[in-house]
This record gives sequence, structure tokens and C-alpha cells, in this order.
Amino acid sequence: MLPEIDSLRSMLQTRREEVRQAHRAGADGWATCQALTRAMDDVLRRAFELSVDPALHSRCALMAIGGYGRNELCPHSDIDIMVLIDSTGDMEKINGEVKRLLHMLWDAGLDVGHSVRTQKDALALYGHSHDAWTTVLESRFLAGNDALARRLGEAVRGKIQGAPDKWYIHGVFDDMQARHERFGSSVKLLEPNIKKSAGGLRDVHMVFWLHRGVDPAFLFALEDGRPATATFLEVLQQQGALEVEEVAEIREALGFLFRTRHEMHFQREVENDTLEYALQRDVATALGFGAQAELRSVEVFMASYYRHARLVHRLHRRLSERFRDIIEPAARSMK
Repeated sequence: MLPEIDSLRSMLQTRREEVRQAHRAGADGWATCQALTRAMDDVLRRAFELSVDPALHSRCALMAIGGYGRNELCPHSDIDIMVLIDSTGDMEKINGEVKRLLHMLWDAGLDVGHSVRTQKDALALYGHSHDAWTTVLESRFLAGNDALARRLGEAVRGKIQGAPDKWYIHGVFDDMQARHERFGSSVKLLEPNIKKSAGGLRDVHMVFWLHRGVDPAFLFALEDGRPATATFLEVLQQQGALEVEEVAEIREALGFLFRTRHEMHFQREVENDTLEYALQRDVATALGFGAQAELRSVEVFMASYYRHARLVHRLHRRLSERFRDIIEPAARSMK
């Protein structure tokens, strides 16, 4: 197994370096997310082929979840997967194959978070854990039996038909409140968290989850390789919730946040999302921000960050408003 592991490790390192070089040459944030996701897909599919008995491919489906499922990887993002299995036959055998897959990935240098679930297990998360249910909503097929993945998708669609689910909406808002309390509810932070502070990437992810979790129209396929947030904005435009110019502005803002986050990860070689003073100048320089008039390069960069973060946070407040009305109608009608 050592030659296969070395091959995977080499493949991973080569593809990551190609992405780094493209980023440094000016690739936009969206393109880097897609390139990193494609590279990881290729590595995981190869590992699946090498480690899982072909006779068992029909009994499981390898699924990407989280940011990986959304096609929005950053250089040191978490790699989270779900192995969806059927509930017939020798469960001990298939669990053993899943362990072989995971050990191969770990030995190749990937820190992979994972879960192993039947469709029944996945559906049982509904009503109990909004975080875990969100991973099911964002799951994307990678390898194995795609019919298992399709059946899960159809079952999920059935779960969210009808009236909006207040349980899920409450969970997403509670998570948002805890996040803003910990990482900052103001856009004008001196050392913002590019992902979790107000105006960060999570603000848009939150409204994406709300829409995807209650409206079947937003259960669009994630297998096309495009970042889910970009498709989400397009669906909102098609429904008349956003104008063409607004979509262009938000795409630019999110592209800036993604590109900044990519550079932060490359600078520290870890998942570092807090834009600390010590990092701001290096990131500004690497992203090509120069001095303007009386402003230093880092001031020009941070001014751009605040402008984009305000746009993102404004969109977050606007798109989440109708969901607040669903869970707080009486209190809000009295204001």
C-alpha cells in the first residue's frame, strides 16, 4: 500500500502547488476555490478506487460535505466527508473498507473529518441537530453508487416540502448569534475573522442554509463543480430577489473575501482566518495593494475589506429578514 499512498501524497502536493502558483499569478477567489475542490475530488476518488473493494462500490457512496460539498475549498479548509452506505448485507465488511479508505487518506497527509451513515441515519438528523442536518443538505456525490446519493437527495426534498421548518430556522439563527457574539457583530473590527465575523463568508452561508433548508427551489445540484454560493445568487436573481447589478457586486465582494482567505492560508500554512495586524501588511502586499495618496498599502487593503464586508453583511440582513418574520411574527408585528 505504500506506493499508492506515496502516489496520492505526490498528487496532492503537485495539485496544491499548481493552485498556489495560479493564485499568486492573480487567479480570482472563485477560481481558486474550484481548482482546490477539483484537486481534492481527484485525490479522494483515486483513494476510493485504491482502497475500497470494487465489489462493494454499489453499496456505498462517498459524499463531500461542508465547504467541500459546496465546492468552496480554501487551501487549508477542513476536508469533511460522509460515507453513505446501504443497510443490507455484511455491515462489518463495508465498515472495514471505509476504515481502509480513511487510513489511506490520513497516511497521505489529509486531515479528514468523516461520518458513516445509512439513509435512515441521515434522515434521523432532521429535527435533532441543525448542524448535522446542514451537512446532509450540502452533501455532494463523489464516488461509488450515485443511485444511493440520488435517493438521499429525493428523501431530503421530501422532508422540506410544505411550511417552512421553524426548528431549522431557529437553529441557524442561534448559531449566527453565537458566532457574532464570539467573533464580532460589527463590520468595522480592527482584526476581523474573514470567515465568521459580521460581513464574513459565514454571513452568506447562513442565508444559503436558510433558503436551502426550507425551499426546494434551492436544492440545486452541487455536482456541477461551481461554488454553491455563486449558483445561490443566480437563483435569487431569477426569482427577482436580487438585481443583476447586485449579484455582480456581491460576487465581487465574496471573490475578494475568498482571495484574501486563500492568501491568509498560504501565508501561515494553516487554517488561519483572523486578519491579525501582523498579517495584514503581508496579505496586502501579496494581493497587490499599493499605497495611495496619504494611505499606506495596508490601509488601502483594509478599506477595500470594509467596503466588501459591508455589502456582504447588508445582504445577510436583508435576505434573513423574512426568516425572522417566520419565527418571530408576533413580536415583530408589534414594533
